[in-house]
Amino acid sequence: MSDVRRGWSALRTGALAAPALAAAIVVAALLPGTGSYALWNGATTTDAGTVTAATVSVTETMAPYLDVAFRSGRTSATGGVLVTNTSSVTASVTTVATLGPGSSAPLAAAIAVLAWPTASTASCTASAVVPPTAYSATWASAAGVPLTGTLGPAALGPGASTGYCVRTTMNVASASGIASGSAIDIAMTTTVSAGSTWSSTATTGARQSFADDLAPSAPTALTASATAGSSDGVGLSWAAATDNVGVVGYDVYRSGAAAPIGSTSSTTFTDDGAAADTEYTYSVVARDAVGLTSPAATLVVGPTAAAPASSPAPVTP
Repeated sequence: MSDVRRGWSALRTGALAAPALAAAIVVAALLPGTGSYALWNGATTTDAGTVTAATVSVTETMAPYLDVAFRSGRTSATGGVLVTNTSSVTASVTTVATLGPGSSAPLAAAIAVLAWPTASTASCTASAVVPPTAYSATWASAAGVPLTGTLGPAALGPGASTGYCVRTTMNVASASGIASGSAIDIAMTTTVSAGSTWSSTATTGARQSFADDLAPSAPTALTASATAGSSDGVGLSWAAATDNVGVVGYDVYRSGAAAPIGSTSSTTFTDDGAAADTEYTYSVVARDAVGLTSPAATLVVGPTAAAPASSPAPVTP
């Protein structure tokens, strides 16, 4: 993407022929934003000038490999960014990364960024060796920080290019507080400037997101605190399961039933519907925010005898 703006400069090369002609002035004025050139003649003069034209423009391309949905089995993405000064003059170069509106702050803080200069962006592959001097940050900390001088030269001659590799990684196994489906929009904007007036920008971007596909671990240490047929039912307790994002609840099943007999967000549950003299097999399954479930923790409880019948009242002779 590029935005070309044309500028004009007037170089004074002559001098007034005589003091008497001091009132005869030739003024060359650049009209900012229009690219127009205006000339006002007061009188004939031998004062000569040379007018030259220049363009100030830049192009930037980004490899599509940086568009990625992080998940198990896809925790890294590497691609190249190429900047070319298409100006007709030498221009200073500044590259800045920014995050688009609505980008997830927790996700931006969780994605690590490594960047380094390269002679060819074709070398920016997953197997590329990261130099020890590579720029290191997260998208959250890199946003808004000028990368000039770190990822390339501070100035480029006409037609010259500079490239750099970008590698982003995310530890999806530890994503607490990051909702599945979260995304960030990254914009890499390069500005070239000639003098204090003329500049041009080019922007490329990528979207990176997180898709949770890791199920919770199984609950452990499942125990029963009462037996079937007691007045308090069957009390179950277990040690918490773990999940890369977080466990939101547990479903309790009894004796192979397709539907749970109840759910809880804690690590205890009481089955008040247990019958006397019956053996039950309980299963507890952890569940995360996207509905992924853990392997079941299983416990056999019972059988237990029914409560003894009341003794008959003694007969009085």
